[in-house]
Amino acid sequence: MNLPYQSQALQDRFCAKLLNYKRDGYFIDIGSCDAVSTNNSYAFESLGWRGICIELDPAHNDSYKVRNCKYINDDATTIDYARLLEESNAPKRIDYLSLDVDAISTEVLKLLPLNEYQFSIITIEHDFYIHGPKYRDEQRAILK
Repeated sequence: MNLPYQSQALQDRFCAKLLNYKRDGYFIDIGSCDAVSTNNSYAFESLGWRGICIELDPAHNDSYKVRNCKYINDDATTIDYARLLEESNAPKRIDYLSLDVDAISTEVLKLLPLNEYQFSIITIEHDFYIHGPKYRDEQRAILK
């Protein structure tokens, strides 16, 4: 399927294929960067998905005017995710979680209400090629 893929490391293509190009899904994109360029969730809106994008850098605020997602410009470590998901009427099974906040990804992962919500696919930028297993192993332990 020809979607408007934009992610930097093919996360959107990977997720779309694994979910068989599901329509009307739900995503959470933490560390979403620009609304389109190098964005991991942009392509899914063309399939009718809805979701939440969270980005710290206010330089990207204007770019989100082209998106349908709920956009939050805030520090990902200060968000009450259980409350946010409840207020956003997020489904209990979320199709895709993109977590791309570099060294604080593990800290943010610990804040997610993993006992209340399930995720079909999660991609986490842990930069194994730079840091080795430093972040990846703890993230995997949390998810187990």
